[in-house]
Amino acid sequence: MNVLVLGGTNFIGRRIADALVERHPVAVLNRGSRPPSDPRLTHLVADRTDSTAVRAVLRRSFDVVVDVSATEPRHVLGTSAALRENGLTRYVLLSSGAVYDSNVTPQPFREDARSLK
Repeated sequence: MNVLVLGGTNFIGRRIADALVERHPVAVLNRGSRPPSDPRLTHLVADRTDSTAVRAVLRRSFDVVVDVSATEPRHVLGTSAALRENGLTRYVLLSSGAVYDSNVTPQPFREDARSLK
C-alpha cells in the first residue's frame, strides 16, 4: 500500500509516518521546513495551498492519504483535487485544529478557543 502523509515530519504525523514505513512505502509532503526523520521516507516539498506546486509533486498515485496538518478547508481543497486526479479513494483527516476558526483564533489553538459552529 503506497501511503502519503501530509505533514509527516512533526508531532503525531512523524509518529504515523515512522510506524507506517515499517510495512509500507511512505511519502511525506510538507513545505520543506523539516526533513523526514527516517531515510526510508520519500520527501515531497510543496505548499499545500499552492495547487500548481502540489500537482507538480503528486504525479504518482497513492492508495491512502493520512492528513494530520490541515487546519482549514483550503488545506484539504488544495491537495484533494490533485490526489483525486491520480485515483485516490481513501483520505483520512486527523485534525483537532480544524474545528477552530483560524480567522479569529490565534495559533497555537487552545482547547477553550472559539470553535467553528
